[in-house]
Amino acid sequence: MSKANEAAGQHHVPRWSEIDGGGIVAIIVLSAIFYFAALDPVMQRREAAEAQQRMLVAQAQKAADAAIALHTAQDRLAEVQQAIAQSPQKLEPLRALNNRLAGITAAATARQLDIADIRPGAATAGAHYTTVPIAISGSGSFANCVRYLHDLHRSFGDTAVIGVRLMSNGQDAPATSATLTFHLDLRWYAAGAAGAAGAGGH
Repeated sequence: MSKANEAAGQHHVPRWSEIDGGGIVAIIVLSAIFYFAALDPVMQRREAAEAQQRMLVAQAQKAADAAIALHTAQDRLAEVQQAIAQSPQKLEPLRALNNRLAGITAAATARQLDIADIRPGAATAGAHYTTVPIAISGSGSFANCVRYLHDLHRSFGDTAVIGVRLMSNGQDAPATSATLTFHLDLRWYAAGAAGAAGAGGH
């Protein structure tokens, strides 16, 4: 067999440089589309999970702070009751209720809190004092709410905080600066039982 015939019988194997360049580009493009199509939802889910985690951490911190404030208020209530039982003569008369409401409101305003409602309940006469429940609702920053509770403790020795409820109005804001809606349950101690029937009004 001649060399020409041998050459004619051989198969031509294309070199790498002869492979269609367009095919390589298509493979790369398809690979990129597949990669980003799979990666983007994963990244979105991760960002959503991280955002939810931050929100849960902030809410947990608010709940913990509120629990501490309530525990402090309960301790304060016991202290006030003991102090009042020992020194009932220091209490104001029941007719001074409006002055007490004004003082509580002024303290909240000084802390830049907006009072939506302040409402005294029916007075209850005791052996040494008369108690009047006072419900307060409003809004303001968490930090100012905490400061207000300290102000009540320091400035109003005859008034105990017996309930604290804080509700966030913005989930994305930091726990200390978020605007909160608050509800406080107070108990004011007045001297004697005279005038108890009229304690429900302003």
